[in-house]
Amino acid sequence: MDLSHEDVRSILQAIGNATVDEFRLETGDLKIVIRKRGAAGNASPSSESQGATTDDPVAEAPEAASAKPARPARPDLPSSGVAVKAPMLGVFYRSPAPGAPPFVEVGGIVSEQDTLCIIEVMKLMNSIKAGARGRIAAILVDDAAMVEYDQPLMIIEPVQ
Repeated sequence: MDLSHEDVRSILQAIGNATVDEFRLETGDLKIVIRKRGAAGNASPSSESQGATTDDPVAEAPEAASAKPARPARPDLPSSGVAVKAPMLGVFYRSPAPGAPPFVEVGGIVSEQDTLCIIEVMKLMNSIKAGARGRIAAILVDDAAMVEYDQPLMIIEPVQ
């Protein structure tokens, strides 16, 4: 059985969302062992294993490794406002399609039901709504970056 890059990426994303600490896959000569950070045990694969071991499944995904990293926290973030957080692990997109204008820009006014971005998980596009009325004060993630569950994506400041 041959695994494509997309197969491996899908497996890693599913494991990232799961509550298991360790995942093993053996098919023919291919052996993959994935352990999440903080998982109990410190066993390492045998030297004859031709698989991969990682502490961070998302960072090692073949296609995810080429994704842009999320921006580091910035000290100039507004102290007030509502943080819109990622409801899932996936790839963050600011626009509905490549080359299309972004859903929102910093300074733009949004209502509760406005779409702010898309998070792609296993080829499914999930629209992320604002959830609050206000002005986009900051966009905290670069386009096409991998995001984690509960990671802040944008800050919305309330407006009168």
